[in-house]
Amino acid sequence: MLLTDEHGQPAPPPLDAYEVLNGERIPDLDAIVDLAAKLCDVPAAVINVLTADRQIQIAAVGFERSACRREDAMCSITVVSPDPVVVSDARTDPRFADSPFVTGVIDTIRFYAASQLRGPAGHVLGTLCVFDHRPRTLTIEQKAALDKLAVLVVDVLELRRRTRQLEHTLIARDQVIGELRRLRAELERSNDALLRFAGTVAHDLRSPLMSISGTATLLAEEAYENDPDAVAADAQTIARAARRMGNILNDLLSYAGVGGQTRRCRVQLSDLVGDVLEDLRADITAAHATVHTGDLPTVEADPTHIRLLVQNLLSNALKFRHPDRPCRISVDAAVRPHEWMLRISDNGIGIPAAQRDDVLRPFVRLRSDLPGHGIGLATCAEILRTHHGRLDIGDTPGGGTTFIATIRHPGPGQGENREPGGADAERAARAGIPASG
Repeated sequence: MLLTDEHGQPAPPPLDAYEVLNGERIPDLDAIVDLAAKLCDVPAAVINVLTADRQIQIAAVGFERSACRREDAMCSITVVSPDPVVVSDARTDPRFADSPFVTGVIDTIRFYAASQLRGPAGHVLGTLCVFDHRPRTLTIEQKAALDKLAVLVVDVLELRRRTRQLEHTLIARDQVIGELRRLRAELERSNDALLRFAGTVAHDLRSPLMSISGTATLLAEEAYENDPDAVAADAQTIARAARRMGNILNDLLSYAGVGGQTRRCRVQLSDLVGDVLEDLRADITAAHATVHTGDLPTVEADPTHIRLLVQNLLSNALKFRHPDRPCRISVDAAVRPHEWMLRISDNGIGIPAAQRDDVLRPFVRLRSDLPGHGIGLATCAEILRTHHGRLDIGDTPGGGTTFIATIRHPGPGQGENREPGGADAERAARAGIPASG
């Protein structure tokens, strides 16, 4: 990704992008300082880079590498000079005479010459400098050689930066592609198992799984062109959805194998509804719908079944929205002494009272012009039956449908298994959930 400065010009990469501040020896840079010392016929040469407050020697010959405060560094003066600096005797140069590298506090440098290290955008990274403890000068040829070696230093640094960048990109790309391939294999296995699952809930899982699989395939094809970080983030979103769907499928297969037993535990409805809304985000956006959620409590229920219940009821509200008004959906819940209730209300086309019992039977469809197989609400009714609950259907004030799912708390005296069925607005009112606007 190309970074720009406040003027819209290419911004220099940060110094740490070159990965030279960790003390690692870089053989190519060691070779350059050795060559610089030999060409200039001096005992010492160094490559310095400057941070906001420090000078760090990343390659040196003639002494051990070290670091110092930026204000003490002779190179802090050199980097602001547009021309190469050559000082025959630093004691006589007012720019350097008081430097601790000249006065003996740190060193007793006399001869000093430096060329700037300029990055591709013209920014100064530091210097390539040579020095001696006795006064001397450089020939024109030696000055030119020092400048060329400074350019070579930048080339090495840029090659190092781009190589590391490419390595990181390739690693990220390989990780993303590997994850996408794993996801595809996982999704294909899940889809095969889904096709073998003959229960009434199969249609609730096949569509989102195939949608995720298609998205994963598309991301895999675009991974070479897209920003690896963005692709990786998308892949993680797919992975989370795939894991949730895989968990549902596995739980449903187990549920079918044990004859419909429920496995109750504490379920935080706010988290569960949030996950469903994330999975339905594309449908919600396409319907231009607004979903309001109230304060949702923690309840005792089978999380897999309740998730399917919420998904089916929300999908139903989106599918049967009214064509002449914005789609509005609300999700509320309340806990009572012996039961808890979940209410999902919409302002859609509604369900005629005479047909509310019918829609809870498998394969019953009231509208042949809308997609579906007539299984979703029947699945909701079956889920509530296994929880010793019921699904009541009423009117939403102003138009639409209100579903009230009532589930008894587990334990002794739980009560008989009531058959789910249609209900009028009076039942919905008895649920004790504040009316939504």
